Amino acid sequence: DLFQPFLDRIPPRPFAEIRAVVEEELGVPLGEVFSEFEEAPLGCASIGQTHRAVLRASGERVVVKVQNPKAEQTFRGDVFALKTVVDAFAPQASPAFDEIQKQFATEFDYRGECANAVEVRANLVRSGRFPNVLVPRMHAALCTRRLLVMEEIFPCVPLHHALDAQAALVARQRGVTKEEFLAAEKARVEAESREAASRGRLVRQLSHNTYERYIALQRVRAACWRGAARLYNWTIGVLTLGASRYDLAALSAEALISINAASLVDELLSVTAHQVLIDGCFNADPHPGN
Repeated sequence: DLFQPFLDRIPPRPFAEIRAVVEEELGVPLGEVFSEFEEAPLGCASIGQTHRAVLRASGERVVVKVQNPKAEQTFRGDVFALKTVVDAFAPQASPAFDEIQKQFATEFDYRGECANAVEVRANLVRSGRFPNVLVPRMHAALCTRRLLVMEEIFPCVPLHHALDAQAALVARQRGVTKEEFLAAEKARVEAESREAASRGRLVRQLSHNTYERYIALQRVRAACWRGAARLYNWTIGVLTLGASRYDLAALSAEALISINAASLVDELLSVTAHQVLIDGCFNADPHPGN
């Protein structure tokens, strides 16, 4: 949790600096390409930040990833300092450090990221095996060394935000804090793992089909509660002149419909294995911030 902000919530750069980078990369004023461009970023990471925008030519909603103007300069300064220390105190590690440095340097040319995204998208579409996996379409003509423009997958919620919200809801229903719930779950999982290891067995996991059945029951239960509350509101609630009524919106908000974690893991492993073992082109940095 302490490192979560580093994924996409570090302090943003001033919008004036972001506008300057966009206009420098495109060679025209920002308003000539975008009819709307939100100043508040969707997310901010160490190298760049993303903004919602609308293309003037087509009216399409897009996300624009803009490289922080001093990101490369800062990186190269930090690397030079580390390289000096490594050469002086651990020269045997210098060749490995040089390779790491070269790999990180590619992060500052977004054209490679654009080409990779185009290829990954084409490969997955051609395979026809992953209808639930969406790779944003890149607007390659607008992508430059420090600028990426891609379609916005809308509406959507980042996975780690959805999981965090689910944990908070479960904790609230159990009358504990989210932190207490997560700590208890961590202790339970660790105890189960130790017990299974002592018996030379794997921890038993729920299948995605079991999850689906459980989620279906949750939906039925939530629907029954809403139906009973609506019936109450239109009978006893009417007789009491509204003094005793259920808040249907609040009931819907508090209804727990779990994320099918097993299905999600199966899908992620399958699509990653397909990219690596079949296509040979894959996302090598699939952390939640990406």
